Amino acid sequence: MHSKNEIEDVPVEDWRIFGEIMAELFGEVDKLFNDGATHLFYGVSTYSKVGSLSSLAHVCNLLELIRVAADESQEPTISTLLTRQLVETYGVGVCLLLGGGPSAEKYLGNAKRMHEKAIAEREVMIVEGVIPPDSPEIPAETAFDGIATAKWNFTQSLMDAGKLLNDHDLTVGGLHLSGQLYGPLSNRLGAHPTPYVLDRYFTLPGLTTRFARIPEFKGSNFESPIEVKLNFIRSLLLSLIFTRATVHHFGLDTFEVDNLLTKFSELTANAADRRRRSTT
Repeated sequence: MHSKNEIEDVPVEDWRIFGEIMAELFGEVDKLFNDGATHLFYGVSTYSKVGSLSSLAHVCNLLELIRVAADESQEPTISTLLTRQLVETYGVGVCLLLGGGPSAEKYLGNAKRMHEKAIAEREVMIVEGVIPPDSPEIPAETAFDGIATAKWNFTQSLMDAGKLLNDHDLTVGGLHLSGQLYGPLSNRLGAHPTPYVLDRYFTLPGLTTRFARIPEFKGSNFESPIEVKLNFIRSLLLSLIFTRATVHHFGLDTFEVDNLLTKFSELTANAADRRRRSTT
């Protein structure tokens, strides 16, 4: 895993060179989906592999949206939201890919829990007059038959994903992903009531509070257009790692994806080196 500082040292104007790697990556993912080894029937018994492939497809779609956000220099809220969803999907996908049946049971168990919760909440809202009795019903889901309810925690899934990757010698540093990327992304969105989030409403400790409809973003380099470019580069690296793990897990040749990871490393190092030389 590349260090956070190394990626963030890439000059903003160099971000588009990584788009070429993304295009080549999508080509490798297309080949992966067209390979006979990945043609699976959907079912509970095969969900770990089917779900991991679906996760990879979703990661690629999100990566393209993050690139578009960077290209159009959108303000960082959209980019951060997309990047956080990509990280969550990456964590789920790696757990399903390498964690097998137990991870699939936990993931489907959480989906069943949320489905049952939605049905129960609809009934309560009808009784309390919040919605009319003839409001659309939530259909029963037979795919969850025989699945026990469970809780799926995204932060824990990222820790589990990192450990699984490390145990399979597919990458290093994965255990730190949650603290170094997912947590900061969530904080920037104000998703969790941590002191980092709540402190933005104070001018200084012990002094008056302030309020704005859209709280200010804090953090290193969290300014448009810098952050949206960095989000794309970070997301590309995670997508490369996930693709490499998937290709390896299905017993296919990893040569081309390994080359893309090497190219990514070289581009990152060279771009960061140019930036450091230009500032000395």
